[in-house]
Amino acid sequence: MNLILAICYPLGFIFVILGKSELFTEHTTVAVLPILAKSASFGSLFRIWGIVLLANLVGLFIFCCILATLPINMEIIKPEGYDHIASKVIHYKWYNIAGSAVLAGWLMGLLGWLTTSASDSMSRIFIIILVTFVIGVAGLQCCGCR
Repeated sequence: MNLILAICYPLGFIFVILGKSELFTEHTTVAVLPILAKSASFGSLFRIWGIVLLANLVGLFIFCCILATLPINMEIIKPEGYDHIASKVIHYKWYNIAGSAVLAGWLMGLLGWLTTSASDSMSRIFIIILVTFVIGVAGLQCCGCR
């Protein structure tokens, strides 16, 4: 079952990336370029990272509130389904989850750079599948995605 989910995992990223939506990791890595060019300060970098992080956390909170109530109210999922999903990650130590998230974040940053350098859609799709399949099959904690 996990292999099937790992095979499906890249689909959402194909839609997001080819649809030109920005991933959190993409936005935060591109913000480093003005620092490297010495045209911006670290303060401005941390300010933009803080704004992006805060906006993502607010969006995550709103999405979680909707996801926690709407499917149950519509009888699409039973509350026990959330227990099953949560039981997959809560038995790990915090440092394992943090290390997994760092590795997944690094892979997502790499994905952002690789898709930018790809010249056509098929190359981008191949890169997206390759990188996100690794995240999915390894069970990494990707930006709250798992």
